[in-house]
Amino acid sequence: MRLPNRWSLKSIEAWLNGKALVNPEELYIAVKTGFKNYIEFEEPIIYDFLTLWTIGTYFFHMFNSYPYLYIGGTKQSGKTKLLTLLSLLCHNAIFSNNISTSSAFRLVQSGRCTLLMDETEKLRNPEREIDFRNMLYAGYKKGALVYRTHKDTLKPEPFEVYSPKALANIQGLEDVLEDRCISIILKRGKNLDVVNREIPLESELWQQTRDMLYMFYLSYFNEFTEHTEFSHLLNRHILKQRELELWKPILTLALFFENYGKLNGLFNKILDFAEEKAKEKEVENRTETLDLILVKTLTSIVEKDDYYKVSEIKNVMAEYFDEPQKY
Repeated sequence: MRLPNRWSLKSIEAWLNGKALVNPEELYIAVKTGFKNYIEFEEPIIYDFLTLWTIGTYFFHMFNSYPYLYIGGTKQSGKTKLLTLLSLLCHNAIFSNNISTSSAFRLVQSGRCTLLMDETEKLRNPEREIDFRNMLYAGYKKGALVYRTHKDTLKPEPFEVYSPKALANIQGLEDVLEDRCISIILKRGKNLDVVNREIPLESELWQQTRDMLYMFYLSYFNEFTEHTEFSHLLNRHILKQRELELWKPILTLALFFENYGKLNGLFNKILDFAEEKAKEKEVENRTETLDLILVKTLTSIVEKDDYYKVSEIKNVMAEYFDEPQKY
């Protein structure tokens, strides 16, 4: 399957002739402006995060994992509009409501495509649901393989499924998949000039920005090795294990642009945002865990329709924890 030409021939020629240079600060502003012109967020830091995530789709293979982007929100909150913007800017982006399962696997493997999908639409068919979920569960991490049976030879065929992916829906995600995502929840905007502004899909601006992104990658990918180690800057300990793994590419890019793009304070702003998101997820997980333990406790002690002391329930629940809990 052949991908559409995302990098213009004119720009490729200029690059080969050594006539094309990209200023990191100009590139960052160009991508960020694209989001600010068409999407309204209450928190300005989200524009920076989306800018870094988008630029990172060109560098994702340099990291052991790359976070999925989950876009949630009610109807008419701008989910499809945001996916459309991502499709115009991300590396080899594929955004289609009718892509087949086999095409998705082959595009990710051959083109290292950024896959943009409305999860509800893509997973409506039960048979496709299994294949797509296998790809999504494994595809955030480098080296992940998913095997599918070839329809003609009936032999298992391995597919590399590591690539950036963004999912949007209203219902939310299951725990296993959400654990691989950084979530952005959209609200209906109040600035009608921005909300009602249509994206000019045929504008030359998008091609120019993509040309800059491809040239930027080729110009600076060697520089990223010195920015991948930033543990000495993490003086707080909220980001651990999976959260640190997911945020490492974004923080690496933030540190790069702070140093090369003269964007002072960007790293700490993104780190604060990462910790805020980690706290949100921790609270959500803890709440779900307490609910589950409460159900287990009641199931174990309730034998008949009767009154049960709160202290008795608390004492049984306490056995599930290693340390005293404050209820």
